[in-house]
Amino acid sequence: MSLWGMLLTIACSGEVPNEEPTPPVTRANDLPAEEPEPEPVNNPEDIKKVLSEKGAEVRACYDEALAASPNLAGDISLDVIIREGKVVSSTIAENTTNNVAFARCIKIKVDTWAFAPDTKGDISLPFVFRPTDTNNE
Repeated sequence: MSLWGMLLTIACSGEVPNEEPTPPVTRANDLPAEEPEPEPVNNPEDIKKVLSEKGAEVRACYDEALAASPNLAGDISLDVIIREGKVVSSTIAENTTNNVAFARCIKIKVDTWAFAPDTKGDISLPFVFRPTDTNNE
């Protein structure tokens, strides 16, 4: 290609012909964050105990939601991170009830739960909800 042709190409397209494209620069913020390994539960008996004690709080959320939607049914699962006996994070991982307020009620309750001070771990809490037909009991 003549010098004139090259200059014309650069002027029209802004690119230098026959050059390799410059690869994009990768910055640390552009890299995907590595998922930390889940922390194993160190005190499963304490978690079972708290779930047993706090089950009424979850039931209260369901009863409130049933008042508005008598046929409400489905599964709600929360991913919970416990450190030093406290819930430091919880996420609604599944909600087949399609009732956001109901799932949020459970999450708010779980976020306040206290465990033994040495309890830690990353857990999934699955809850299954089915309305009871009192006419057939």
